[in-house]
Amino acid sequence: MSVEQIRMRMAKLSAAGTASSAGRGQMSGVSSPQSTAGGSTKEVDKPMRRQSSSAAVAPAGAAKQASGELAGLTDEILVFCHLLDSSRRRALDDCVNLRQTIRELEKLLESSRQREVSHLSYVEQQREAIGMFEKRYYSLKSRARGLMKEAQETQEKLKVELDDLRAKYKNAETSLYSTQTLLDDQARELEQLRAQTKNSLSEKEIQNMRLKLLKLEDENGRLATERQALVAQLEGKGSVQPKSKKDEDMTEKLRQENESLRERLEEVTRQKDEFQD
Repeated sequence: MSVEQIRMRMAKLSAAGTASSAGRGQMSGVSSPQSTAGGSTKEVDKPMRRQSSSAAVAPAGAAKQASGELAGLTDEILVFCHLLDSSRRRALDDCVNLRQTIRELEKLLESSRQREVSHLSYVEQQREAIGMFEKRYYSLKSRARGLMKEAQETQEKLKVELDDLRAKYKNAETSLYSTQTLLDDQARELEQLRAQTKNSLSEKEIQNMRLKLLKLEDENGRLATERQALVAQLEGKGSVQPKSKKDEDMTEKLRQENESLRERLEEVTRQKDEFQD
């Protein structure tokens, strides 16, 4: 039952109570004795008693009905109050739960804000790290280009020096061949002179032959030293650019010719010693 229905029933009961009170007052007024002009009351009392008895029955039934309705209304009011109290308690519990939920939501919101701030800070740090990485990358790239350019220039310079050393090597080879030819000629001349004038050489001619042989030995030593230096330079440059098969063959050929020249020089020296003896 709603509040409006309870108010309507209380209004009806109030109106019924008012009507009952009015009936009881009217009944008391009718039953009072009235005298006539002659002083006799018997003729007046008979019809009034009949009216008062019928009028007293109606207010008593209305009062009883109103009392029953009032008792039922009281029970309903008590039930309503009980329901209202239960609703109030549930509302209070709901308010407490809602406040707790609001606090939890506020905590979650604050935690979310903190995570957002932390995430933004992390993103900013990553952005700075990426910027530093890009700077380092471009710096290393520029440095690598400079090193590649410098290496290319160095390789070109070494190539020019290697070509120059090869030219010097060829010149030394030519000079060595010339010296070897000259030594061979001198050895043949010495052999012929020894065969022809074994016992008729003068001291002056022997001295000239000795001086010539010494000059040839000095020239051969100088050329051999120069050749070894050029070979060492060529071998040192081999780490920059490997020697070709042709250069290796030429080096081996010169080594063999130098060995042969050394053997011939030893033979000439031995023959000279024999000639001096």
